[in-house]
Amino acid sequence: MRTKIKIVIDTGMIILVLLQMAYHLVGDSLHEWLGIILFVLLILHNILDRKWYSGLFKGKYTPIRFFHTAINMLLLASFLCVAVSAVFLSTTLSTLFNLKLALLGRRMHMVFTAWSLILMSVHVGLRWSRKIGAIKKQSQGVQYLFYIWG
Repeated sequence: MRTKIKIVIDTGMIILVLLQMAYHLVGDSLHEWLGIILFVLLILHNILDRKWYSGLFKGKYTPIRFFHTAINMLLLASFLCVAVSAVFLSTTLSTLFNLKLALLGRRMHMVFTAWSLILMSVHVGLRWSRKIGAIKKQSQGVQYLFYIWG
């Protein structure tokens, strides 16, 4: 059951990121709401991966493990920076912040969004085969489709 929940959350996050990139199509208000939902899914994703966090200071760090850990930590930090900068840009909260913070927030938002996309691509790419394996195990229909595709 936990694996199914993780698959749904991860898939939802990917779909929301794609919708977030279509900012000009979804508009300000929907972009903000989708961002809030994405942030909630990010929190849930990290809660479900708490076992990974508990193992951070255990075992030997090989270069590959160090690389994976660095990507994960940088991705988490960049997503948090995107969220903080989004607060400065929020049309709902804009009356609380002055123009200088909004300009700084926009720059931060764009820079950290770009970094988040790069790091997320690496993060997903490093785990792609494991995720596909989990999907195959969870769904006979999907497993049949992968069998047909090759």
